Amino acid sequence: MNLGIFLSPGDSLENQSRVGQDVRFIEYYLKPYAEEFENVYIFSYADISYKKYPLPKNVYLVPNSNKINYYLYQFLLPFIHQKKIRKCDLFRVMQTTGGIPAVIAGIFFGKKFCATYGYDYAAFARTEGKYFQSMIIDLIIKFILARANKIIATTKINFVKLSNKFKDKVFLIPNGVDTKIFTPINKPQKENINILNIGRLSVQKNQSLLIDSIAKSQHRNRIQLLIVGTGELKNKLLEKAQKNKVKLRIIDNIEYQKMPQVYQNADIFCLSSKIEGNPKVLIEAMACGRPIIASFIEANKQLIKDKDNGLLCEQNSEDLARKIDFLIKNPQQAKNYASKARQDCVRNFDIKKLITKEINLLKKL
Repeated sequence: MNLGIFLSPGDSLENQSRVGQDVRFIEYYLKPYAEEFENVYIFSYADISYKKYPLPKNVYLVPNSNKINYYLYQFLLPFIHQKKIRKCDLFRVMQTTGGIPAVIAGIFFGKKFCATYGYDYAAFARTEGKYFQSMIIDLIIKFILARANKIIATTKINFVKLSNKFKDKVFLIPNGVDTKIFTPINKPQKENINILNIGRLSVQKNQSLLIDSIAKSQHRNRIQLLIVGTGELKNKLLEKAQKNKVKLRIIDNIEYQKMPQVYQNADIFCLSSKIEGNPKVLIEAMACGRPIIASFIEANKQLIKDKDNGLLCEQNSEDLARKIDFLIKNPQQAKNYASKARQDCVRNFDIKKLITKEINLLKKL
């Protein structure tokens, strides 16, 4: 049985390497797929000569050799690579937004596919002020989901929402983490407090709120904020931090293998987003046993139970500042939250168990 993989529009292993995610994809998805399927074909939007990390011998990269614009390429891909499309017995769509080639392969070549619904894609666009784009995305997503043979929902709330419409073809498989690599360490308490945030520098991730909150903290002079991510708001965030006398460092890219140490060096992990899907960074922070503060939104509430395995905050700087100060003033309570978060992660989000569940689902297509 041969498996085909469709990435998100415009995505490629080369693109993933720029944000340090290609290793994760290869280690925890491609290698398990390669063990269970005879051949695996990755249909990429670039990757003419990706060689950063070796792929399993039976995994084949199918590049966009002519560098066709990815909007158009989504529709042309199944015909340009018709021979390889026909070789595939089923397709895995890594995010529903990348499902157009799978729909076309289904219509013209009778192929089945499974798509992941990771978050409300249209709502994300609205958060960025892209209202027309949001309407288009909403129509496309509904069409792709209707044509999908199976759908993986990564959160309970999306599982319930999709099950009401698509019934028996929706399955709950959340994002996961390697809990043997992302682990806690005994971190000695120091005078300086390191707060960590990871994510795209955008309106959606709301790092501006985090800077405002640190500026209002009773311990602002002790706090060092590290943000790992790239995006259009980088200069604005640096300017805001300087204006508010907040010590901020932004790192554009860190290799995935080095990410456990980044979490382990943090005293507090804070995710201040306005909207999320099933945030991998929050799960990774849980695995590393970090005290967590997350914004009071539905996606974060699926992972963090307030005053149980972390703290939830309202999206205003006063409440977030209070939560930061509470964890700093109460290190033992912070440690208790972190320990519980680690336990919950090991029990529910071990990536090796989750990928086995996914492969079993794919084989039933």
